[in-house]
Amino acid sequence: MPSVGCTSPGVCPVMALTEKELGLLLSLLQDDQLEKQTFESLGQTLQHHFAKQDHFRVSCALALLIQQSDLISGPCQRIVALYFLYEMYRTESIHMNPFISIFVHLLNPAEETGGKKPEFAHVIPKLTVHEKYFLTQLLTVPAKDLFKKTPWQVMNLDESCLQMGDTGGIQVSFAEHQSEMPQSSRSGIPLVIDDPDLRRPIIGGDAPSPAKAMQQLLTGENPPVEGVFQPEFLRLVPPLHDCDGE
Repeated sequence: MPSVGCTSPGVCPVMALTEKELGLLLSLLQDDQLEKQTFESLGQTLQHHFAKQDHFRVSCALALLIQQSDLISGPCQRIVALYFLYEMYRTESIHMNPFISIFVHLLNPAEETGGKKPEFAHVIPKLTVHEKYFLTQLLTVPAKDLFKKTPWQVMNLDESCLQMGDTGGIQVSFAEHQSEMPQSSRSGIPLVIDDPDLRRPIIGGDAPSPAKAMQQLLTGENPPVEGVFQPEFLRLVPPLHDCDGE
């Protein structure tokens, strides 16, 4: 199942970002010149603002934003968020990236069968052809000039010329690793899911702005992003034996 740095969908033992850190991350994603900057430049800016010890917390926030299609809706914001999630662990083997499950499930969402939506469809946004192409390139051997391109250039590539990278080996490796995990660690759903129908009116007042919603979800003490609904490990109470006559 898809995950945020672990094996259950949207489940992640995170420490919340501070409001300042979240504001800095959003300023990078919401920059008016975002689509005109090269991925190389964006990566350098990200690494400049966030030290290595911050990478996991920032990546957890990025994973939530990628899954919530109503929070980052700009044409280039999600592809940059995907790149940032890759950039955080770029110097390590892709198999060691704690967010590899996010990438695998984005590339291979469960298909709807018999008119029934697949399980956990609420945490797997559908990628565009260009986003899927870009992600497969990140996970395999990126073209030399890929990071010299801007998000706008990637999103406007001719679809007929796009060749998806072969991620079969990564998917097999991830499946083998996941099969070794206990079932309890692979079961759970996040407490935060996006609204599948944004056309419905908000009941009980105006909806908060995306920036305000992200602040409420990702910052403060015990933020909702840390919540997860999953089975608890309970040890059975040992039976009481008759002590008469002892």
